[in-house]
Amino acid sequence: RVEDVTLVAACAPPSGARTELSQRLLKHFSIFTLPQPSTDSLQHIFQVQVGCHLESRNFLPVVRKCRELLVTAAIAIYYKMCRQMLPTPVKPHYTFNMRDLAKVFQGLLQAHESDIVSREKTIILFAHEVTRVFHDRLSDKKDRQMFYTFLSDDLHNYFK
Repeated sequence: RVEDVTLVAACAPPSGARTELSQRLLKHFSIFTLPQPSTDSLQHIFQVQVGCHLESRNFLPVVRKCRELLVTAAIAIYYKMCRQMLPTPVKPHYTFNMRDLAKVFQGLLQAHESDIVSREKTIILFAHEVTRVFHDRLSDKKDRQMFYTFLSDDLHNYFK
């Protein structure tokens, strides 16, 4: 006999390798959904975070000017990965979420002001972090090449 038990669970919408939960199971739970934040909200959240870091660590002005570009390019790559690299039964690990985007910024925020002293070094760090987070999860050559196309396009579009 089980008494006084509270169960909290989380799940994502069905797609790829995830299947729909049965109504028989769901009827026992209260369901709350959280919408994906808007692009403007993501821009604001991460620009504040990156901006505070760059200011507090006294990065050079040329690096501080890259704040908006870094955030915009990272969000663009994140959205492309979510839309183009969908999970399948063969690739169930192709589930990208906000945690992955946050990992990109976590890596950027670990940079030391004495190492990142130019726009070029900032771009190299950015490319390294998005590659580390997104590319390293890709399992076949075609998908890796597609990622490099995304990265190349966004570097060209945002960091001309």
